[in-house]
Amino acid sequence: MALDLGLSNGSKVTSNSQGAFATDSMGVHNLAPDPFFYNVTKFASSPVGASQPDSIDVYGDKVFIGYGNGTKSDGSDGKPTTIAEYTNKGQLVNTFSVPGHNDGLRVDSSSGKVFALLNQDGNPRLTIIDTTTSDQQTYTLPSINGGGGYDDIRFLNGETFLSASGPSLDSNGVNTNPVIGTLTISDSQATVTPVFSSSASLNITDPDSLGTTPTGALVLEGGDDQKQLRITNSGTEQQASLIVSHQGITLDDTVFAPSTPGSSLLVADTSGNAVYKISGNFTPGEAYTSSTNKGFVGSINSEDGSITPLVTGLKSPHGLAFLPNSNDYSVSEFAANPVGASKPDSAVVYGDKVFIGYGNGTKSDGSDGKPTTIAEYTNKGQLINTFSVPGHNDGLGVDPASGKVFALLNQDGNPKLTVIDTTTSNQQTYTLPSINGGGGYDDIRFLNGQIFLSASAPTLDSNGVNTNPVIGTLTFSDSQATITPVFSSSASLNIKDPDSLGTTPTGALILEDQDGQKQIRITNPGTELQQASLILPHSGITLDDTAIAPETSSRLLVSDDTLGVVYQISGNFTPGTAYTASSNKGFVGTINSEDGTISPLVSGFKSPHGLTFVSNSYS
Repeated sequence: MALDLGLSNGSKVTSNSQGAFATDSMGVHNLAPDPFFYNVTKFASSPVGASQPDSIDVYGDKVFIGYGNGTKSDGSDGKPTTIAEYTNKGQLVNTFSVPGHNDGLRVDSSSGKVFALLNQDGNPRLTIIDTTTSDQQTYTLPSINGGGGYDDIRFLNGETFLSASGPSLDSNGVNTNPVIGTLTISDSQATVTPVFSSSASLNITDPDSLGTTPTGALVLEGGDDQKQLRITNSGTEQQASLIVSHQGITLDDTVFAPSTPGSSLLVADTSGNAVYKISGNFTPGEAYTSSTNKGFVGSINSEDGSITPLVTGLKSPHGLAFLPNSNDYSVSEFAANPVGASKPDSAVVYGDKVFIGYGNGTKSDGSDGKPTTIAEYTNKGQLINTFSVPGHNDGLGVDPASGKVFALLNQDGNPKLTVIDTTTSNQQTYTLPSINGGGGYDDIRFLNGQIFLSASAPTLDSNGVNTNPVIGTLTFSDSQATITPVFSSSASLNIKDPDSLGTTPTGALILEDQDGQKQIRITNPGTELQQASLILPHSGITLDDTAIAPETSSRLLVSDDTLGVVYQISGNFTPGTAYTASSNKGFVGTINSEDGTISPLVSGFKSPHGLTFVSNSYS
């Protein structure tokens, strides 16, 4: 079902994860939405009397939006526009009336003052606003392109760059004027010094928005020219490093996704008179752009210029800005990887210690003979010790009776278990018998005095059905490990990919059928009373791990093996609620144990896997 935001012309804003770009005589189709990739909501209401939102900038926990109010782009009507200050949750804080048409808005991080460019097509001005006192100072700006103004502003490497818009063209329709200048203010006078010019070969006739790449290059949009220019070493020994042409697509703004997951993308739909918030799986460092003539927000490949629409159905999207996580959950890096360790996966907490397994790119059946790393950290993410284990680790637990770490190895065949005494660093490795036709074991749980293992990579019958055991109990005798099957799959269940194990507050086991995209709850496991009490199908959503929030104040650790980072999510977790990681959708969210509905909370991961709650009481 398309996500309908009730736009007045009956069009719909939808999200797309299909990677397709379909056009017809009417432009971009509303493509099939996937709310687990991109969810669109209204960010904020316009202030009374304000309309046509355009430029957006985020500064700390504040969001500033410029409203054009239908004024003339050269300011010749003498009417003011509105700069609105909001909280990061869209609550209006204050408004400022500025004398002219605003298009270009940025906060100077050194002073916290708002710089509002006015009259981009002629008679250019700049108003600087001190939002703490509401004081304003307006400067007349000299034109550097034959009478035009300035469209956008960027603070970079201690300089203030402006894009010079509305240029005068020569008799051949070519712009050879400066398109970027630097702003200086001295003795209440503003000066603009040209630093980069157009040419007959470039011919940037519509210099528009300015952006910055993660590497510090400037991005200049040639709006109606339908091309984008990247300028490295701006203002020094600069050069146009890349020109990306967008045949038939007019772009207005380009921004780059931050490295921390959980950010949302704000977009001002000028003609739609609305500011939206797009939440979803944004790739760190990737460029996202708005197309005014096609009505979409999408990603742009910086190498070849190809564009993939993500959210369509907007009327005229302009300003974009990434908003750090503002939904009461903050994301930060929990710990640095040990030297030589990569691809974090399983995580388990024991008292004030955290243990994390690193796959190191080894083969999942251990056939390459390479080791993986088990790292011991404090509750605050400080590395204590590392242990090299002989195989691919996926599944980690701590025996509450002994305090020893149990590391499962080689989940897809040749299964083993290494038991680590972290106080002495002694290890003992056991060969585990397969109970499912040759596969291994993916996860481990200690529950009611028993040790439960999930049996992974099962052999399927000729119909592609798994009727093998999917859970067994582990026992030791005379240095031998034995696995006793306690719960099997069936033709009706057909658990093809037994994966992570979890436990509920009531003592039930949670088994993820990962690629089967369903979850099974088993009550009274390992007894005569056990039964599959609930099956939760997750159509299109692959879940890797589920953890239940404890009663005490805690953070949620999540391992992203593709990004190679272990993150901690801080926020108001509801005790007893199940939280889960979707490896194919890239989010961490809640799961309703009654009906299986999933609500993403933090998006933007690449491949989140192991989850575990760590108490704040030790911090």
